[in-house]
Amino acid sequence: MSRTIMTVCTADYFQYYIPVFVYSISKCYPDVDVFVFLRGKLDENVRDALRLFCGKYFGNLTIIPDHAVDYPNLKSTTNSLRFVTGAVPKSDETFITDVDFFFTKTSQDIFRYCEQNRFNDYYFGTHGPFAKPHRPEVCPSWSDHYERVAGGFFMAYKGWWEKTYQQRVKYDELLSRGDYGYYREADEVMLARIIKESGLPMPAQTPLPREVRNVHLGDFKTTMKHRYTNRNKMRAILDIQCVNDFLRAKSDPVFVEIRKIVSRNAQMKQILDIAFDYCEKRQRNEM
Repeated sequence: MSRTIMTVCTADYFQYYIPVFVYSISKCYPDVDVFVFLRGKLDENVRDALRLFCGKYFGNLTIIPDHAVDYPNLKSTTNSLRFVTGAVPKSDETFITDVDFFFTKTSQDIFRYCEQNRFNDYYFGTHGPFAKPHRPEVCPSWSDHYERVAGGFFMAYKGWWEKTYQQRVKYDELLSRGDYGYYREADEVMLARIIKESGLPMPAQTPLPREVRNVHLGDFKTTMKHRYTNRNKMRAILDIQCVNDFLRAKSDPVFVEIRKIVSRNAQMKQILDIAFDYCEKRQRNEM
C-alpha cells in the first residue's frame, strides 16, 4: 500500500513551515512519501533545517520548486493548486493538506480514519460549513453552486486522478489565467465543483473528531488571535493529547535545532512562540 502526504505552499514565510511539517510527519508516518510543491525557490535557511533530519532520519521527501510560478497569485490560487496538479505520483492513498499542520503521534491515524469512514471509491472529505464565514460579497450562503469541501483534510484514492482529470484540467486553466481564486474559500468551492462535475457524491456535513485534526499552527497567527484566545473554541478543535505530543517536540534536540533555524524568520518565530505558549497554558488547564 503506497501512501503520500502532499501540499503546495508559497515561497514567502510559509515555506518556513516545511521543516516543521516534514519533521512531524517523520515522527508519525515514517514510511509515507511527502511531496511539497513550492511556488518559488527553496530558502537556504529552510534547506539547512531540512538537512538536520532528512536523509538521516527521514528519506521520503520530495520538494518541487518553481511550481506554477507564472500563475497569478490571487487569494486562493496556492490552496487551489493542491487539487488540480497531476504531478503527484498516483499512490493508493494521497492525503492533501495544509503545510501549517503539525502531525501528532497521539492523534488518530489519518489514513485509517479516512478508510474507516470513506463513502465512495475515490476520495474521503468533509463538507464545509453552510453558514460561516459570512461572505456577502461572494455569495449569500455556502450552498448550491458555492458548496464547499474542506481543503485541509482530503484523502484522494488511486482512482481519483483519472476520474477527475477533465475537471482538474478545466480549473487549472482558470487558475493559470487568473480567472479563479479571488476569495479565501475558493479552493474549497472549487474542490466541491470538481467532485460534483465528476459525478461523485458530496460528503455529509459531519465534523472531524478533535483527535484527527492534529495541531493547526495556522490557528496561532496573530490574525487568528480571536480563535486561540477563545477557550471554548480551541478546546472544541484541539485535543489535549495532541497538545501534549506537540509539546514533547520542545525537548527533542533535532526539533530544538529546527526551531532555531526557522525562527530566523520573524513571522515563523512568532507563530511557534504563540503556539507553544498556548499549549503550555492548555496543559496547565489555564486555557
